[in-house]
Amino acid sequence: MTKKNKINFLVLLGFLFLIFSCRTDEITNSQERLAREKIGAFVNFEKNLQSAKNFRTSQKSYSYPFAELIYNFLEKNKDFENDLSQKYGDIDLNVASQTFGDDEKAVVFPILKNGKVIEAIACHVNEERDYVKFRIINDKDMKATFVLTFQNYYNKKKQPKKLLKET
Repeated sequence: MTKKNKINFLVLLGFLFLIFSCRTDEITNSQERLAREKIGAFVNFEKNLQSAKNFRTSQKSYSYPFAELIYNFLEKNKDFENDLSQKYGDIDLNVASQTFGDDEKAVVFPILKNGKVIEAIACHVNEERDYVKFRIINDKDMKATFVLTFQNYYNKKKQPKKLLKET
């Protein structure tokens, strides 16, 4: 290899190293920026929890921010909503389990098809409130428990209230 070829090779190698290191810094910075962003629905919900002195117990459920996220996602992704509805059913965002967890939070929503609870979707948010995950409950026992509990709720809701007889 001639001296000129060696110099050209070293310049090219240095240039590639410079480009690669800049790209790596850009990826690292964007990943750090994304990792620090908290999910707005949870930030607002927890801010309201802390500032409101007379917050009713029912309003303390983390089902509200989860429902907001699911609703917004399904509104923006109609094809996904249609696929979900056809495959599993419709998520009832007005009915939810209690909130589970101390630091990480979880809530379960029923999925109905033709008025019957057939599935349940579990929603989790991490302690930092910057990552959520949703999953259809597959564990047989857990699924059966939630489906039965939600179905009992709907059955009671449908029953007419008994009136007191006048004596």
